[in-house]
Amino acid sequence: MAVVFFVVVAAASCVDIVSPRTELRPFADVLCEEIYRADLLTYTDGLFGYSAVYPACFRRDLNYSSSGHGGARFCYDSWTNIALECYVARAVSTDNVAVCDIRCLGRLLHARPKPAGRGAYILSGPLYEDGMRIDGYAHYTKCVRTGKLWFCYALSYPEEYRDSLGRLFALIDCWQPWARPAQIRRCAA
Repeated sequence: MAVVFFVVVAAASCVDIVSPRTELRPFADVLCEEIYRADLLTYTDGLFGYSAVYPACFRRDLNYSSSGHGGARFCYDSWTNIALECYVARAVSTDNVAVCDIRCLGRLLHARPKPAGRGAYILSGPLYEDGMRIDGYAHYTKCVRTGKLWFCYALSYPEEYRDSLGRLFALIDCWQPWARPAQIRRCAA
């Protein structure tokens, strides 16, 4: 009896190995589900006091150093290269001479600015690094000017996963640097 039971279990195992009952889901579907199910965490910059909400499935990159102060990067994992980044850039120098208007930011990011209301702009397009285009990658950035500074919240991502990142686009679209995190959570839910 034990031999028959063993033969049946072994045969069932071989059938399952040769012809599995389930197929692996596409990574894009898994990614989308994970981003939508993740709780939202809040990063608050200690120097400038702005906040940014991001999904808990992203981890803060402690090795990130922005060009100055007031920046942070949050990465999904090490192999998909999906990153959320918030940073501050000068719009006006100390002698009140404009050094970076929205057209200048657009040139730096290789994107045409689109007004997003309340003095904010969306810049999106192919991703460039050190003047070189990174094939297959894009960025989506919201810039809000306050006084002499630009506050920016950016997403860089592989273009093949664009349709899976809807929640991240909504977080950026709703982002106001000094909004209460609960306001942003409701907007991006």
